[in-house]
Amino acid sequence: MTHGEIRTKPAGGFRLITPLQLAACWTAYRSKAVSGFSYFDFRVYLALHEVQERRDAASRTARSRATSKTRYELARLVDEVHGLVGGAGGRRIRSSFRRLKMSGLVSFGRTRIEFASSLDELSAELRPHAERMHERIPNRKRRVPVSRGTLRFIAGGAAASVSGVMLGQILRCVYLRGTSYRCEGSCSTRFIEDTFGIHARTVKRVRGPNGVLQRMGWLVPKVADRWHVQRYGSRMVVSPTWRLRAAVDNSTRNPTACCKMTPRIVAGDTESPPPESNRYLPSGLRNQNPAGGGRGGVRKSDLSNAEHVMRLYREAVARGVLRDGEAARLGFFGAAERAKRRASRNETGFLWTVVRRGLWHFITQDEEDAGRRTLRALDTGPMRAESTPNRSELGEGKGPQRVASLVADLAAKRVLPSPPAKILRTTSCTTIPGKYALQRLKNDPDWTRPDSS
Repeated sequence: MTHGEIRTKPAGGFRLITPLQLAACWTAYRSKAVSGFSYFDFRVYLALHEVQERRDAASRTARSRATSKTRYELARLVDEVHGLVGGAGGRRIRSSFRRLKMSGLVSFGRTRIEFASSLDELSAELRPHAERMHERIPNRKRRVPVSRGTLRFIAGGAAASVSGVMLGQILRCVYLRGTSYRCEGSCSTRFIEDTFGIHARTVKRVRGPNGVLQRMGWLVPKVADRWHVQRYGSRMVVSPTWRLRAAVDNSTRNPTACCKMTPRIVAGDTESPPPESNRYLPSGLRNQNPAGGGRGGVRKSDLSNAEHVMRLYREAVARGVLRDGEAARLGFFGAAERAKRRASRNETGFLWTVVRRGLWHFITQDEEDAGRRTLRALDTGPMRAESTPNRSELGEGKGPQRVASLVADLAAKRVLPSPPAKILRTTSCTTIPGKYALQRLKNDPDWTRPDSS
């Protein structure tokens, strides 16, 4: 993965936090493993990181080294945290300190605040939840540079969904390689949903084109190929020049809010959230089977309906594939019969292949006869179409036996009157094909060919 944005540090500096620390505190809030632990305690935890970073930054200057040796006073620490998180302060913040200490996330030393650096330092109730979330984070053995402006923004009252999306983007896009601060990368919606437990619709709403992160300039989208977005997620840049004060000044806020409290940024928009169905796009060649409707949405049952086959024939004529005529109609209906009998999957595609390539010579006589009967049923009704049986119904034998059986069957169906005895006794019909004899018998029930002698 390449990172386009390279700087020495973001505007305002950064705080190095391990993925384990972020995972442990977030799971303490989401899993409720620690009694009474709330999102306010999570904000207080990040505010303590900001307070400690102030101490460390002061200790790195030559004229303020004595500050690092100054003992933390609880009242002063409560005031500093209150200036970052706002709210009632005092008693509520001291209660939050106790819950953070009880969970093992924080311990207060004489001169600095110590944060948990391993799973063993966490409480027994919190440890399994933190371990599961920690295993979902790639590159979890490094320290993540979180900008101090982001820490102050989350601690000041950002919504929980916005905080989770911001931390997910930081874990996937922000790296510190030597002295280079790299802040461009790809983060999928599914990673944030699975790791932080935030619904995919909320993730897309927060970091989308009209989302709060892009509107305030914290997140800058980059152009990426579609396959890259489906496999790795959208390509984004966590803006290294973003400043909290500029974002607050450009946002909608309550003018009566206290200047010591970070005002909330309105994150609402009027667009509908993305649908819940098909939230995870395929990354490979899954679900690539062709649709069952065939060409033009025609199904297999349509080829069994004479009216639908006629509609397809007229469509072929309109497109110039066939010339309208009796021969073309008979060939098209014969091809439809062959498609029903021979095609294994795509009957309509089989039919159009025969028609477009002119493969009429593959149509058998039985299939042509079935197509002729279908045409006759379409033109004159089903009663007349049933009057002429196909070759499979001609029965066994040749000559007079065959003709006699045909006449008896037609009489049973009330197509012909009862056959005369002389037809059943004659032996002179052997020279006449059964099909033509049958047609003659239909026209004249008393007809029989005289003996050749």
